[in-house]
Amino acid sequence: MIDPEGLTISAPGGLTAVISRRGGSVESLTCQGKPLLESNAKDVDARLGAALHLAPWPNRLDAGTFDWQGRTRTMDINEPERNNALHGLVHLKQWDVVAANKEAATVTLGTDIPEWPARIEVTYTLGADGLRVDVEATTTAVSVPFAWGWHPYFSAHGAPVDECTLEIDAKYNLVLDPDRMLPTGDTQPASAVLPQGEIDGAFLDHAFRVAPGTTVRLRNREGHGVALTLSDNLPWVQMYTPDNYPGRGRSIAIEPMSAPPNALATGTDVFTLTPETPFNCHVTISNL
Repeated sequence: MIDPEGLTISAPGGLTAVISRRGGSVESLTCQGKPLLESNAKDVDARLGAALHLAPWPNRLDAGTFDWQGRTRTMDINEPERNNALHGLVHLKQWDVVAANKEAATVTLGTDIPEWPARIEVTYTLGADGLRVDVEATTTAVSVPFAWGWHPYFSAHGAPVDECTLEIDAKYNLVLDPDRMLPTGDTQPASAVLPQGEIDGAFLDHAFRVAPGTTVRLRNREGHGVALTLSDNLPWVQMYTPDNYPGRGRSIAIEPMSAPPNALATGTDVFTLTPETPFNCHVTISNL
């Protein structure tokens, strides 16, 4: 019988993942007991977005408003202090268990997005190389706009974030307005905001354009840690270093995205979802 609250899968090399219906998320991911992701337990405030899936748009939408094929649509504002619609429509849902096979170390969760309309399903597969996350979105409508993001917080075997180094081959930083966290239209070299060497107190809440198939690495002082590898159609990564993660304090979210902040309004990298053209992408989290 499938546990409706949490599904545990294991793989060779000591990898264990607990998958949760909460936002279709990963509750924990460890290698031989050492964390690769921060725990997404029930006491973690959903506003932190911990390991939750963000669709049909990631990040922020200015005033919750966008135009699509001559029609203006308005989404609910859930970040009122900045007048933004944040994180899409599925991150607060309890997703359905579509399939689970502990022997094959795979779990598929899914949820409908009736407001769009669309459906998203995520398949987690744990193997010796790590946790692969496959995403598919479909629609029965003529066409709808779609973008996806994911909001995991990473851990280099439990080391303090400020003692870790961050490795990312970023093309540039998309400059965000510090008050509303929306793109200004400007870009700058990624090195202008990325820490050089250890993170050591650096604050990040920045969007980066990356090369196809980029791998982001977070390493502790011994050189061990965790890597995130993106499929070719995930050209954006948001980095976020809050100081209030429950039980941890300082932490780091490394968020793969198919489109940047405010994409539905600007049209940047928005995917046109039709019955004939589903959206698919994948990421892999590996132990270092």
